[in-house]
Amino acid sequence: MTPVHRTILAIDTSAERCGVTLWRGRPGETGTVLADAVAEGARLHAERLVPMAVEVLQAAGAGFDDVERFAVVVGPGSFTGIRIGLAAVAGWMLAAGRLAVGVSAFDVLAARVPEMPRLLAVDSRRSAPFLRFDSGAGIGRPFWAEPRAVVERIPPSRPGGAPPVSVAGTAADAVLEALARAGCPARAADDPTGLGWSIDGATVARLAASRTAPVSDDPPAPLYIRPPDAVPAGPARAIV
Repeated sequence: MTPVHRTILAIDTSAERCGVTLWRGRPGETGTVLADAVAEGARLHAERLVPMAVEVLQAAGAGFDDVERFAVVVGPGSFTGIRIGLAAVAGWMLAAGRLAVGVSAFDVLAARVPEMPRLLAVDSRRSAPFLRFDSGAGIGRPFWAEPRAVVERIPPSRPGGAPPVSVAGTAADAVLEALARAGCPARAADDPTGLGWSIDGATVARLAASRTAPVSDDPPAPLYIRPPDAVPAGPARAIV
């Protein structure tokens, strides 16, 4: 049986860009972007996300009732941005009676860099980027580390020479520099989209459309990796 078309509204608020894309296609295919919009500036997410979604739907001659599935980037990235995106999707799920799929920024990069081994590096807006090392043996666990410590997480080259590690992502330059100093064979991965490793809504939607595992009724969970900057307040003290 031929898979049916899916219409997916994909959003990304995990980094500086706020992106909304309406995509339609069959699972496993490139599909078609019906309309999309991008706003630059991390502080604009709360203000622009919902109006942008309405504008994108209107540009495609569609409404929320036409969306068959929502897709949202769950991180890693900005704590505030991720929460804004997840909250918006949770509301749309309830209002439209549709399910949502969470897609990690790592999976978006991996879809654009198929070669192995690969190191995916996402800027955390701190000195230590978010990272995931995928070897030929499988997908790695995300971690958070200073660029100079990354080499400790990569298995040593095998006798006879292993292929260089392909490094991709918004923090790729800093990681490549650290790997070069450590003598670890590595190369900058080619970005087929030419977006400078920014997340593209078409890939987010395509991954969500191809999700074969059962999709939960619950909103997607965030992928934070590093602990939050804020800490719970301590016991109240009397001021005298």
